[in-house]
Amino acid sequence: MSAAQLGVSNGDVARRADAVDAFLGQPDLAASSRRSYTQTLGRLRDALGDDRPLDRVGARELERAALEAWGATAPATWNRHVATLRSFDGFCRRRGWLQEAIAGGLERRREPADRTRAIPYPQLDRLWRRDDVAVREKTLWRLLYETAARAQEVLSLNVEDVDLENKRARVRSKGGDIDWLHLQSGSARLLPRMVSRPGARTAVSR
Repeated sequence: MSAAQLGVSNGDVARRADAVDAFLGQPDLAASSRRSYTQTLGRLRDALGDDRPLDRVGARELERAALEAWGATAPATWNRHVATLRSFDGFCRRRGWLQEAIAGGLERRREPADRTRAIPYPQLDRLWRRDDVAVREKTLWRLLYETAARAQEVLSLNVEDVDLENKRARVRSKGGDIDWLHLQSGSARLLPRMVSRPGARTAVSR
């Protein structure tokens, strides 16, 4: 629902509830965003009231309400709600319903980096397609990703260990056992270029 449909013109003082409805009614808002925004703004209904003129809501009051609602949540959750409130704040200021920012005091919190998370496949695929990356590096990275082998196992591959016809390569594991690495399409496409190098003795290492 647009601001005009709500009977609120740009520059008029809107009720908080009307401003929220206009914000959530933006036609280009994705359904997932609308659900998330509704959750955030609905949580503040009791603290700020629906019928109050929007320009009577102060920055410190909004900050206090946000801290009471989400102060103890994880940084990612806090940041998601802060982003919504900042977006709502900007929306209202662009329409003249607020003269000053009321969400400016809400600071994002640092989200701890999770270094155990896997790199998304589309990001890896872009890396493998780069023209400025040598074939050797692409082959090594592909083999490590697709076979889950140890780096030393892959780097120790000799040309005679590679069975291109059956898409596999023979490796000696850490305990001394002989195992097969089963190649997937990416490494199977790259390995022929490595083993066919003039005078090549190893499949991947220099």
